[in-house]
Amino acid sequence: MTNDSAKRFYSFEDVKTDALVFQWELPSELIVNLVEELDLTELRNAVLAGRFVLRKHGRILKLQAKLSAVVTQACGVTLEPIKTKVTEELDLLFSREKDIDRWNLENGSEIIVSLDDQDPPEVIGPEGADLYEVFREQLALAIPAFPRKANIQSNDAVFASAGDHLVEKVKPNPFAVLAGLTDLGKKDKDSK
Repeated sequence: MTNDSAKRFYSFEDVKTDALVFQWELPSELIVNLVEELDLTELRNAVLAGRFVLRKHGRILKLQAKLSAVVTQACGVTLEPIKTKVTEELDLLFSREKDIDRWNLENGSEIIVSLDDQDPPEVIGPEGADLYEVFREQLALAIPAFPRKANIQSNDAVFASAGDHLVEKVKPNPFAVLAGLTDLGKKDKDSK
C-alpha cells in the first residue's frame, strides 16, 4: 500500500497494482474559492482522506474516502453564523472515457439504475481524478441549503425596527383627474 499526502490529482498510473492511501488538506487558495462559490462565511479543517483502488482489470479507479470540514454559514432567518461539522463517507468510481463505453456495454445498452445501485463511473480528466472537484461537489451536497439556527421560527424574524411601520404608497388613480374635470364642468354650468 502506498501513502501520499500532497497531491490534488490521481491517475491510474499513480495507483499501480496496490491501493494508494492519501490524506489531502485543501490549500488556502482553494478554500477561498470554495467559500465564495458555496456562499460560506468560513471553511476550516477541510480534509479528504481515503484510498484509491484499481478494479475491473485496471479499467475502474475506485475512491473510498472520508470528507470532513467545519463550515460556517449565515442563518437564513437571523443572519447569525451557524457552524456545521460535515463528515461524509464517499464511494466513487472513475474511468477513462474509452472504458465508459465498455462499462455501458457490460451493463446492457440501456442502463437502469436503482437507488441501491452504485452510480456509473465518472470520466477521469487528463490529469487524473481531481480531489478538489470531488470535495467541492460532495461538500455542496452535504451542507444545509437553507441554514437555520436551532429553535428559530420564521415568524421570529425581525425585518424592521420596532418604530418603523410599513407604509404602502398608494398611487393616485389616473381617472381621479378626470373626476375633478367633471366637477369643474358642473361648477361652470352652475355659475352661468
